[in-house]
Amino acid sequence: MAGTEYSPGIYGTRNVCLHDEELGMKYSFVADMSYGWSGNLGFKMPQNWAFDQLVEYPIGGTPIDRGASSGKDPAHNTFKPRSVETI
Repeated sequence: MAGTEYSPGIYGTRNVCLHDEELGMKYSFVADMSYGWSGNLGFKMPQNWAFDQLVEYPIGGTPIDRGASSGKDPAHNTFKPRSVETI
């Protein structure tokens, strides 16, 4: 990811994201809707959380995740494909 505008992060339970934070990662995407995972029960939210996946609900038979944003990561609202060189 070096040389791009992107920063690596992690998607996981609160416990996993807390360890990620200790390693100095900039952002975490917390999988909070997975309440059955032992890595969420009893663990606080990491301070570096950028996104939090809360609950899944169906819309027209399609499962949609509801999430929250802390505002720490501005995310992207556009996508510009890059040209791919052929081998």
